[in-house]
Amino acid sequence: MSITIGDTLLNYKTSGDKYIITYINPHYNVVLDTYLDNIFRDIFPFYNSSKIVHSNVCGANSEFICKNLKIDGLTLGKIIITDWVIKNDEKIEIIKSVYGPIGITIGASYHALAYLEVTIEGTTYYVAIETTSCIPYKLQFYVGSDKGEFEKIINTRYQCSNFKISFDCDKDWIAIAYRGGKKRKTQKRKTQKRKTQKRKTQKRKTQKRKTQKTIFRKYVEIPHPHTVVI
Repeated sequence: MSITIGDTLLNYKTSGDKYIITYINPHYNVVLDTYLDNIFRDIFPFYNSSKIVHSNVCGANSEFICKNLKIDGLTLGKIIITDWVIKNDEKIEIIKSVYGPIGITIGASYHALAYLEVTIEGTTYYVAIETTSCIPYKLQFYVGSDKGEFEKIINTRYQCSNFKISFDCDKDWIAIAYRGGKKRKTQKRKTQKRKTQKRKTQKRKTQKRKTQKTIFRKYVEIPHPHTVVI
């Protein structure tokens, strides 16, 4: 099955009312089905205990999944969307025809998706998970077989022009959206800062040694007031 939104063709398949999988590459890797079904089985019980919910708590949902989804081989993170394109009612209606009511998942101050990366048979797949407004499904998966394809899927489905990814589960949406998404960049800045501080400390120590040396030289060159000169 497929849907055309603007000039983008999105393919999709469903697993009953459990979930819908959206992708672009017509050569979909069916091995993904096993991973996504396992992810669904791990995530869905959390709804029963209200640790995640279908209402508009996207940030809390994505953070909880980032911290608590325990499946080997996954790199977990979260997506924050804040940059929306101009609303197009026709496109919104097409989106609703497949994905159901969108609530405030498009056009709000921000929207969050759970995010993961998994490598299967040498290919890394990029996966976003909608956890809030999913009717008639319980979850929605968006899968890209490369970064460009993944970005196109998210930009088209959520009518956004940009989004940020963070692998720091504790980082809040404002920090991700406006101060950079990826933790690796933060670590790099911290490393550079430490190096700069180290250089400054070494410079101060060198200056201090030079000052002490100068003072000593001045001291030994001044005759003692009680010295008798013959």
